[in-house]
Amino acid sequence: MDRRRSRVGAVLVSLLACGALPACAASAIEVGGIEGAVSQSRTQYADRVVSLVVRAAGEALTLTAAELRADGFTDSSVDGLEMRIGPDRPRGVAVPVPLGQAVCGPGDGAVALDPSASEESARVSLTVQQDGFGATVLEVAATDPLDRLAVIPKEDCAAAAVAGAAALTIEDRVEDLGDGTAQLRLRIAPVPGGPEVRIEEIQATTLFSRADGATWTGSALESQSSGEVPLRIIPSRCDAHVLAEDKRGTFVPVHASVDGVRQAPMYVPVPDAARRALIEFITRTCGLGE
Repeated sequence: MDRRRSRVGAVLVSLLACGALPACAASAIEVGGIEGAVSQSRTQYADRVVSLVVRAAGEALTLTAAELRADGFTDSSVDGLEMRIGPDRPRGVAVPVPLGQAVCGPGDGAVALDPSASEESARVSLTVQQDGFGATVLEVAATDPLDRLAVIPKEDCAAAAVAGAAALTIEDRVEDLGDGTAQLRLRIAPVPGGPEVRIEEIQATTLFSRADGATWTGSALESQSSGEVPLRIIPSRCDAHVLAEDKRGTFVPVHASVDGVRQAPMYVPVPDAARRALIEFITRTCGLGE
């Protein structure tokens, strides 16, 4: 699949009230000033949901249901919407749209040779209703400033490529070393007969970082041949707000190569028991509970 060609411009979001309404094609609604944008907050990462933000500068309208079709994903849909848009809501409304499963071909998870984020437009089909009329399908351009609909399948396909070679997990305990540092362990279980996998880099998170360096690379990863990599950590920041509002600090960014091809980063979750112990370690080490 040519990911550059099939990026956001290939996205189609359909709000499908029209299918059940014979008046759809004959509606006399005249609208303009419709804008759309795709976004994704950190709180949506784990649930694999994006927000379609829709604004309307003209008449007040209602959105009813949505189907998302994007190159790189299977189709997904949401219905039962009753979301009003119009000039009285200048910020628009955010329609949560679940992402389908990533559709991965050979090499789709590999790091791009010429990565480039863009704000190219997506085509979005909106079915809207206006009081006194049936449903009308509108085509508008929707931007994706952070290029999430290109990044997400790349990460998903990288995770799938690595999973075909080895299972990567974080041990479900945190060892407090008593000197202001603690230790996690990344475990690597090769898939019998699978391709060769090698950990190239492990990055810090918003909650913890490497105790004696910026990231885990080179000699810090030499033990991976034994099936595990010890991660000696310190708190990234002693900030109670960061700890309380954390959404991604227990997803560890791992860069790996599969049969010599470096993949996009994948994110290995810290198990619940280890997450609780990690938060206790940070709270204790930073004196946040005092």
